[in-house]
Amino acid sequence: MAKRLLSVIAFWLLTVLPAYAILPESKAPTWAELTPTERQALAPIAGEYDKLPDRARRRFQSAAKRYPKLSPVQQQRFQSQLTGWAKMKPEERKKAREKYMEFKELPPEKRKEVKEKWHQQEEEKKRKQQSQARTTATNPVTPVPAQPAPVSPSSSSQP
Repeated sequence: MAKRLLSVIAFWLLTVLPAYAILPESKAPTWAELTPTERQALAPIAGEYDKLPDRARRRFQSAAKRYPKLSPVQQQRFQSQLTGWAKMKPEERKKAREKYMEFKELPPEKRKEVKEKWHQQEEEKKRKQQSQARTTATNPVTPVPAQPAPVSPSSSSQP
């Protein structure tokens, strides 16, 4: 009985499993093939969506499918982050991915410490921006009137 079971498992491993390994992944949809809701969620990357590799398009489509279930605040955050990602240069994106992978490999305590430090930096940045906005609002910049161009002696007409 045990030999029979082992032979069935071996047969399955040698015939069926390799077939799954060589099946091609399904092609990710183009921008035109996305649903209107998915296009709305991915609007910040509309111009470059079709240029992305299939794997990236599948990930973005997966995120876009979850988008309607997000709260309005989460939807706004998603759009904001996607807009920021779309504005990044390829080298910046690569660096961000690498940093994320490094962060992901940290032990939980260290990750928590890094998150707290990052949140403190973000709060400080917000305070500075708000302070600058208040300063600008209380001390508006007054435009300087344009000075007339000086007349050069060679351009004046002589009789």
